Amino acid sequence: MKSTADERKGQAAMGSAEHELAPEEQDWHRFRQFAQLTNHWERPGWTDYRKSYHWLLALGNEPELAALARRCQASLGDFPTLDLVPPDALRLTLQRVGFTDEVDSAQLQALADTTARRCADHASFELRIGWLAGSQGAIRFTALPLETVVHLRQIVLETLTDVCSPTTDQPTKSAAFWPHVSIAYCNMPTPAMPIIERVAYLRSLPPVPVRVQASDLVELRRESRAYRWEIVARTDLWGGVTG
Repeated sequence: MKSTADERKGQAAMGSAEHELAPEEQDWHRFRQFAQLTNHWERPGWTDYRKSYHWLLALGNEPELAALARRCQASLGDFPTLDLVPPDALRLTLQRVGFTDEVDSAQLQALADTTARRCADHASFELRIGWLAGSQGAIRFTALPLETVVHLRQIVLETLTDVCSPTTDQPTKSAAFWPHVSIAYCNMPTPAMPIIERVAYLRSLPPVPVRVQASDLVELRRESRAYRWEIVARTDLWGGVTG
């Protein structure tokens, strides 16, 4: 049996190898380590009627991304363990703020206004989205460049710390984060290998460009094993907030 020290050495070696990979290969490297996928919908705190505030990049109006997602979903649709994301619900989540019963209206408005001010000098930017891989509960594209999304998320995190901490249960420090766009969610525990093998055939599809000009603060809900939302406020990346 391996000792704890040996296990730590093995994990460190794996982490070092991962960071030597190109960014578009790192999520794939992590995904291939899973023997079992888990039920995405079993998340602490969620009930059928509970809603949550999130900052996200709404991508449902991007035709090239929708076409790429549909092409990949067509190859994954025979897995009953996967719930496919509707093309108009594609998104890149930056950060969860908290459940709607945890954040009052004054905090929400302050969060929107302060984030808008801090994004006043943040220009719009282009992402490339593709390189299909996954997490333990989802099949997802990677969004690059990593640094651009991380910088925007850092603004959101710092504002969340200033306005809401410690009244929500959300972490207010930048933890492990990988920019991604999910196209399917796992709805029950299932062996990973058949899905990993299918995803491998789809990784050669070229990524698509997406222009990001705003981030949205939304009220997110679950609806028939899918996510839907209403926009609370929109922060333009050339400054300003609407809503």
